[in-house]
Amino acid sequence: MPFRQRIALGGVSLLLAGAIWMPLLHLAGLRAHTSVLCGTFAAERSEQVLSSFFAVIYILFYMATVIVAPILVIAAGVFQALIKFGSLRQGPGSETAAQTTGTSQINASR
Repeated sequence: MPFRQRIALGGVSLLLAGAIWMPLLHLAGLRAHTSVLCGTFAAERSEQVLSSFFAVIYILFYMATVIVAPILVIAAGVFQALIKFGSLRQGPGSETAAQTTGTSQINASR
């Protein structure tokens, strides 16, 4: 798979993974464990540790889904637009190659 397609799929795949995993984590009850952030702990120490662990898992998935994935999708879109409109094209059809060829032909004719 070419590099350009991998970049475009990176943000989309993270968004899809979040759309699949977040409801599963919510249904498993991990959202209730985020009360640890407010300072509300369970009575026993072992429950506090387990609750903190579940809270960290849920928050990491939440941040990846809500903050990181949309940024990657927007970045992939901008990257694809730059490729389409010629700013990042490489090879014989690009403007840079045409300018270099034109300059060398002018110098050769003198």
